[in-house]
Amino acid sequence: MRLFEQCKVSNVVIVPFTFEFSQMDPREYIERFLINGFNPAYLILGYDHKFGFNRQGDIQLLRQYEQEGKFRIIEIKQQEIDEITISSTKIRRAITEGNIKESTMYLGHYYNIMGKVVKGDSLGEKIGFPTANIQVSVKDKLIPNEGIYAVYVWIDDQRFGGMLYIGNRPTIGDKLQTTVEVNIFDFSGSLYNETLVVEFVDFIRSDKKFDSLEGLTNQLYMDKATAQSVLEKESPFEKSNVDCKIVILNYNGEEYLESYLSTILESSHHDFDIVVVDNASTDSSVDYINEWHPEVKVVELSQNYGYAGGYNKGLQQIDAKYFALVNSDVLVKEPWLDPILAYMDQHPEVVAMQPKILSIEDQTSFEYAGAAGGMMDLLYYPFCRGRIFDTLEKDEGNTTTSKKYFGPVVQRWLSVQIFSKSWVDLIRITLHTKKKLIFAGEPNALVTNVWFTEQCRFIIWVEEPSIMTTHAKHS
Repeated sequence: MRLFEQCKVSNVVIVPFTFEFSQMDPREYIERFLINGFNPAYLILGYDHKFGFNRQGDIQLLRQYEQEGKFRIIEIKQQEIDEITISSTKIRRAITEGNIKESTMYLGHYYNIMGKVVKGDSLGEKIGFPTANIQVSVKDKLIPNEGIYAVYVWIDDQRFGGMLYIGNRPTIGDKLQTTVEVNIFDFSGSLYNETLVVEFVDFIRSDKKFDSLEGLTNQLYMDKATAQSVLEKESPFEKSNVDCKIVILNYNGEEYLESYLSTILESSHHDFDIVVVDNASTDSSVDYINEWHPEVKVVELSQNYGYAGGYNKGLQQIDAKYFALVNSDVLVKEPWLDPILAYMDQHPEVVAMQPKILSIEDQTSFEYAGAAGGMMDLLYYPFCRGRIFDTLEKDEGNTTTSKKYFGPVVQRWLSVQIFSKSWVDLIRITLHTKKKLIFAGEPNALVTNVWFTEQCRFIIWVEEPSIMTTHAKHS
């Protein structure tokens, strides 16, 4: 519920999973429970979601009711990290086995427990490690394996580091009740009857029986040092702002926005702005964004200016150090923007970069239209890395080295482009030197006949692995 609040969800309905509910026919579930009970405008569900008696209902059955129920289905595609499919089963297993780093990677946030502080036997205080004994609020809450963990502890709105113990305290007795207790660093005061939220950061060691309390105490000093070292190296999920705006051009692309816009939000570990430049769409694209993604800014144009014209008109109303131009049909799988911005910050002479882009139909091959860069010469013959005419190359990691291109080069049909504002300023003031770079091949392209200073260079490849795919197919 705390995560729902952070996501600004205003209403949550918790439905008891009773025997009668479990016996509901899938069509009865859709007609009586979903449509009559909630009259939804959108239904958001995972690609493999099953419902109804014997899990007979699926997303294909729901699609049969879209017109009758006047709702739209938003399908959450299969999520992967390092080619491992994320599932609730894998997350639960990681948590129960104490693989905290793995569970954090899958969840995208720290796993946490919440509970009220209750009285204990004060043994921790006697040996120099006072602990708050936590009575977990939800009886069915998944508790990690027994042992010591480095944690963050939230007391009201203030966060403290700490180490948490889960176990039955074998050093002081046999077959004692399992307890959950946390030693909070740099905190003093009474917490009885207070509600704490504990976030698991990393596993330190398994539970162990010591020959004496002195042996236990010595080990706790080492555990504390380890926990403090872990927390010092940790980059907690507190986002900082980056001066970059992701700009998406849209025309009647509500379907693409529904499918892919939510993944664009995962482009960086930092806070950043997303701006949709709408080319006078006649569908419900803008309404969808305003209702479902109020955090996304919209620049509405008075008419359809086309691809290059739309971007040019939109960028005139947007200010940032960096612009990332992303197609509306791009699927993001991990924070791809961070290494690019870090490189450009460290190399201010670099004015444009582009990541590799793979096909969403065959994620082992480069995308056709974007062609991982779509490099073409002045005669429009492609010599791109990733595609030669109709032949698509496989992404086998042999094109991950940086490559610098100077002189007259044409590039077009890009799915993702990242520009520095200094470059856009150069375009506007048109500095004349000996080097000429033509970016994009269309007559009314985003950038044409731009003269660059000797200090500017253009890099089309990044050293990071490919982390995005695009849906577009060529005709």
